[in-house]
Amino acid sequence: MSKVFILLFAVLLLNCDQKDESSPLIEENYEWLLGKWQRLDDNDQRDTYEHWQKESESLYLGHRFIMQQADTIWQERMRFEYADSTWVMEIVTPGNDDMVPFTLSGYSTDAFTVENPNHDFPKAINYVKTENGMKALVSGEEMEIVFEFVRVE
Repeated sequence: MSKVFILLFAVLLLNCDQKDESSPLIEENYEWLLGKWQRLDDNDQRDTYEHWQKESESLYLGHRFIMQQADTIWQERMRFEYADSTWVMEIVTPGNDDMVPFTLSGYSTDAFTVENPNHDFPKAINYVKTENGMKALVSGEEMEIVFEFVRVE
């Protein structure tokens, strides 16, 4: 009787350690990132916008662009996806065909940081939810740029 109990206990213990790969547990929540944002600290000649939408529980898509009057003068596409047990933000900018990956290195309920130490600039991107909007800090070894956004939709 005790051997059956030990065997049953061992089987239950082993099953508890197995993860269901078809439905990964994603604890992070980036809902505060969703929407349309406008940069507050732009110059008078242009406006910067960033739009984020949720495609699924494990995929967010972003689009940042700069308008000068009625013309789009610069844009980048962002893909923030949970895959292989981690979040990765991939960014493609004008003149580049390949997406640059940045891996999640820090997370809280109202902020996250992604990094790619092998990229020239930026090496790190930090998003923070603020009382009236959000901030994005892109940084490298010698430079950092702060983008302060307010929600427009």
